[in-house]
Amino acid sequence: MPSRLVRIKLRRKMGELAFLDYIRRQNARYTQRYPDKVRAWKLAWKKRHAGQVRLSKCKRDARRILFLGRRIVMPIRPRMGVCRACGRRRKRTQIHHLQYVSTAPLAYTIELCVRCHLALHSRWKRKGEFPRDASATAH
Repeated sequence: MPSRLVRIKLRRKMGELAFLDYIRRQNARYTQRYPDKVRAWKLAWKKRHAGQVRLSKCKRDARRILFLGRRIVMPIRPRMGVCRACGRRRKRTQIHHLQYVSTAPLAYTIELCVRCHLALHSRWKRKGEFPRDASATAH
């Protein structure tokens, strides 16, 4: 594989599509020449990113939530598809944590549509406070 500087020069000279085709061919040649190295690198990457590998297959899963910086797949679907702030039925909703309880990911949560969730965070950002107690509301 060429160095970063060489790749930048090649990309400018060849154009984007021709460059991507060139890189694809280089990767295929390397995989054919050194299959054991490539297999070892893939296994090492999967070990380092164990949680991401499982979730990459179910990216649109309705049971997936983000909790304390980690993506967790719940045994049940926590979303119902109705925003608690505006009351509209939406295809995509987000779980908002009013308070984090490390043993219970769904405790003190409300379901919001993307628009209301962004509005809630921007309102808190303007005020300079982020309530984390259970008495905080979405309105």
